[in-house]
Amino acid sequence: MAESAIKSKYNFITLDYFGDLDQKKICENHSLKRDFRREIFDPNDLFLASQDLDFDAIVYSSPFENHPQIIKEFERECIVIGNSSKTVSEVRDWVTFFDFLLWEGINYPETIFDVENVHGRYLVKPIKGGGGTQIEIYKKSSKIKKSFFLQKYLKGKYCSASFISDGANCEVLAINEQLVGKEEFGAKKFWYCGNITPLEDVQKIEEICSKITKKFGLKGSNGIDFILRDGKIYVLEVNPRFQASMGIIENAYDINLFDLHVRSFCGELPHFEREATKTWGNAILYAEKDIILPDTSKWIGKFKDLPYPSERIDKGQPICSILASGADKEECWNRLVEQANNLKDELYQ
Repeated sequence: MAESAIKSKYNFITLDYFGDLDQKKICENHSLKRDFRREIFDPNDLFLASQDLDFDAIVYSSPFENHPQIIKEFERECIVIGNSSKTVSEVRDWVTFFDFLLWEGINYPETIFDVENVHGRYLVKPIKGGGGTQIEIYKKSSKIKKSFFLQKYLKGKYCSASFISDGANCEVLAINEQLVGKEEFGAKKFWYCGNITPLEDVQKIEEICSKITKKFGLKGSNGIDFILRDGKIYVLEVNPRFQASMGIIENAYDINLFDLHVRSFCGELPHFEREATKTWGNAILYAEKDIILPDTSKWIGKFKDLPYPSERIDKGQPICSILASGADKEECWNRLVEQANNLKDELYQ
């Protein structure tokens, strides 16, 4: 988001948890971890920390889709250039959302909130989650908390659609393949670990995005996660904010998503013909064991989302992001894996 905002010449500051090395190099950044000395991430601290900063408006990303009450706090203080707290509450209310899909005849995996006499293979998913790190296979011995629900386990291709909306209409920008549980990047079974774009055109995705936009009044940059199985779309969720695929979509299509997002709140939607010059991918590399990092300042320009030199990264935590491009998906994937292997050789030697 910061890089995109720089390119579109907006005057901004950033507030986040990590305050990555490469972000602090390019803009004024305020980090909960480094500047406010917060040892554990609490989304409420983002609002509290913002009270010490000077700004007129906010543009938010993850994990605000799970915390509409914090968006509401910001709405009392400033302009929110993003979906309203009301919209986020409604589109992330799973009963409301899946009832709407059922009414519209849009496929989705069977979803169960009242867990009794369950038969078949299901996933246990958090009501407020992200990144797939809390998803598990359901077992009869599993104790399902109220903060979780069950969803039928479907095998297929994990995908997402990225689109811009103005509250009534939308324009689909990209169809992406999601990288989930890839061992090459140290990810466990359902962990999100990146994207590759573009994916082949998917029939009916524009229609689905349009229906969801109209129903919930989505604005700005949004994404839909879905499974593609035997040519059919099974919708999983809506992410009513910028997606992690933002950077590679900009690279593939030579567009500026931050600017498109802001303009959509003035009623401007792009007239977009999807034709990528290259295939682009990003991958999150997770630590396969506890490590102390080398001089990561040498990684600037090679990798993204950089931690600091000599920083400790615990097993299972993200280290950094890798970007690659290729003439097609296979070449792009191979380059992502090659970079990951080279970096692991350096880290685990």
